[in-house]
Amino acid sequence: MIAFPSKLCSVEYGHPAEIRVALKFVTPEMVIRWRCEGDIKVMEMAKRAKKFAPPEARASCSICSAIPPKTGEFWKGGDLQGSSMPAATAKLEIVGWPYFTDSTSSSNRCIKRCPECGGVYLWETEYDYLVNGSEDDITMTRLSDAEVKKAVKNVLAAVEAAKKHFLEESQVHVMVLEQSTDADLLYKAAFFFDYHQRVLYEDISFAVPALVTALLAHIHKAEKCLAGSFLQMPLRAFMEISAGNEDQIKAMLAAHLEADLPPEASELYHYLPSSKSRDYWAGKMNKS
Repeated sequence: MIAFPSKLCSVEYGHPAEIRVALKFVTPEMVIRWRCEGDIKVMEMAKRAKKFAPPEARASCSICSAIPPKTGEFWKGGDLQGSSMPAATAKLEIVGWPYFTDSTSSSNRCIKRCPECGGVYLWETEYDYLVNGSEDDITMTRLSDAEVKKAVKNVLAAVEAAKKHFLEESQVHVMVLEQSTDADLLYKAAFFFDYHQRVLYEDISFAVPALVTALLAHIHKAEKCLAGSFLQMPLRAFMEISAGNEDQIKAMLAAHLEADLPPEASELYHYLPSSKSRDYWAGKMNKS
């Protein structure tokens, strides 16, 4: 019996361009502790998770028929040693994405589901850092019906807990944005929402008014400052998601155009998202 653990994602605070994500695994009974949490469409994922594939369906599936019950590949120093996994494995979907990923930057595991027949697999990688070349041992095993139900249950439990905790943490950060002028606290709040929007593709629209308030009220000089730049980042990304979001931000800023706007606010008001950025967000939002 495979004991499939829940996965948590913690972020070491730093510059967004240098975000380092550490993956940890815990049992469902453990208290879920995150420094950054997120949200996906839990009900939709739950609906998909119920579509398990019976043996006869796998045999006729164009994807699963090309994947053996157990497969894998071994990498050393960035070079593949021996044969690779079947190309069909690339068509499998990760259950619980983006909280669960198939990143090989550290030891990791997730479950993957076939979009055609519903077959489910356990994907695992063991990462070893070695001076003469790091090693990645990747395996993927088809799960039995009993194993599938337990694995999916744990994933959905982790996602639901993350959603609840994200909303709780968000309240604290919104309060900071609305009431504080401390540059360090504003930076952390802005980074929190920027990370959840850019990395976990969550809806942060409820925090937008507070982010705009903080951007307009933060202590600034004629030149841009670090706090203002970080407050601008989640708002820029929010504007890139849709034309409606862009109009919302600019309408909020337009009411203050006669005042001495911080340079970051003025820059944001004149920002024009590209069609490429709109297409990028459309693809990510549809996937989540």
